[in-house]
Amino acid sequence: MTRIIGSAVLAAAAVASASASATPEWRVIDNAFSAVTIGIAFKDDKTGWTSHTDGASKPVIVRTQDGGSTWKEVNTSGIEILTMGVTTMTGPLTRVATTGLLGSSLFSLDGDHFKQSLGAPLVSQDIKFQAGQVTIASPDGVCFSTTSGLLYDCKKVPLKNKGTGRYAAAPSKDIVFLTAGTWPSRQSNNTRRDGSQVARLTNAVRVVYNKKNGANGTLSSKLELGMEQVDAPPTNGTYTAELWKSSDGGKTWKNLI
Repeated sequence: MTRIIGSAVLAAAAVASASASATPEWRVIDNAFSAVTIGIAFKDDKTGWTSHTDGASKPVIVRTQDGGSTWKEVNTSGIEILTMGVTTMTGPLTRVATTGLLGSSLFSLDGDHFKQSLGAPLVSQDIKFQAGQVTIASPDGVCFSTTSGLLYDCKKVPLKNKGTGRYAAAPSKDIVFLTAGTWPSRQSNNTRRDGSQVARLTNAVRVVYNKKNGANGTLSSKLELGMEQVDAPPTNGTYTAELWKSSDGGKTWKNLI
């Protein structure tokens, strides 16, 4: 369910070109842009942000000002482990917000300098600028920011299957939707024998992280590509799906399915 943009398609990546006499078409700007890129947002046809990694180093946030032809790493002063989503406002003001693993959500008021968000969920893969606010889906509900991503206020949803929140949409400050669900897995848990934790993005992409020297130690992470070898049988033979709606900004919720 995570949205991952392939390197051959990305480059904000493939852009549509059209003329008065030609049919609009897609063309690849850079077919070796990034080993893995997750999340992308453009404020206009020239300026956008996404994540980039060469496969040997952790992903970083990059910016383009020429429609994806060239990209430059931005300055970050917050936690940057793995960007899972990017969003931006359209119009004259530059406002960018990201979400990621282990509370690594960031925000920027100029598009070049990104700082740590406060109150964002520990894990998320979905973020949007809608109705004058930033909306993040969390495993347990929806988080809102009216400060362009600086501060978040999180609302819990009474999910039937706890911790399965996926995507959120808020077309207005009152109306909010959240989807939630799970799918069958061959992996029985997210902890390996060496104690490292695994965050699975797809069947072939995952992040492995490990905290050394106790709770106050350093946190290391690495990106793994390719199919994972597991011996455990499927732990869930069915899919689960939920769709929730709030008409009062997240105070109360109704299950629609």
